[in-house]
Amino acid sequence: MADDKKRRLEQTIDGLRQQYGIHVVRPLKEQTLDPVRTVSTSFPQLDKALAGGIPAGRVSEIVSIPTSGGTTLALKIIANAQQVQGMAIYLDLERTFNPDYAARCGIDMRQLLLIRPYSHRQAVEITQDFVLSGDIPILVVDAPYELFTRPQTSQGLAKMLQRVNVPLRRAGSILLCLVSLPAETAPSLATTRPVHDTLAHYAAVRLVIRREHWTHSRKGFRGYQANVHIAKPVQKQVSIAITFNGTVAGER
Repeated sequence: MADDKKRRLEQTIDGLRQQYGIHVVRPLKEQTLDPVRTVSTSFPQLDKALAGGIPAGRVSEIVSIPTSGGTTLALKIIANAQQVQGMAIYLDLERTFNPDYAARCGIDMRQLLLIRPYSHRQAVEITQDFVLSGDIPILVVDAPYELFTRPQTSQGLAKMLQRVNVPLRRAGSILLCLVSLPAETAPSLATTRPVHDTLAHYAAVRLVIRREHWTHSRKGFRGYQANVHIAKPVQKQVSIAITFNGTVAGER
């Protein structure tokens, strides 16, 4: 019985090779798999948990309540991506982008294009256009939770993510969605979101950040400690330290 199955499989493979060429079917051991390039988050423990950092050619998601560390993490990722390839796009739907703070996070403002869409629908269309152009190494969409969950926009978002999935991988670009929860919302909302949620489905990395406590020095606030819940690709908790010392630094 086993020999018959093996024989039929070999016949099927031979037929495919005759029709489409000998290289259409190859054992996995004969193929060289290119490692996924990553961009550091600036936090060694988080990079280690993510096998190097934020993957290129993928969609990633950062969820946080304001002043919890989500924006800082996104800005540090942009700064690291710029060191490799330069230009970055930042879609600021929340109208909260702070150029001074971004510069202190290490961002080269000469290589950053800030866009403030007039509507959620326009943001989705602009994101698609830039990703399909294939010329932008990293694009960050800073938007409220409603953009990703409201029925009026989630359908368009789903179509856009489906359309850009392959071009994103080919270009090796990063699409980073910074999801802002209302201040009064419990952080658990991000981790208990339905599994069929559009962004949660397409994101290769999902991070939920919560500020744990402020840290102090003799001169006042030194920074704060934050907890990063990795919801995808693995379930893990990582603690990171953000310090304010003239610049915004990660772990030391």
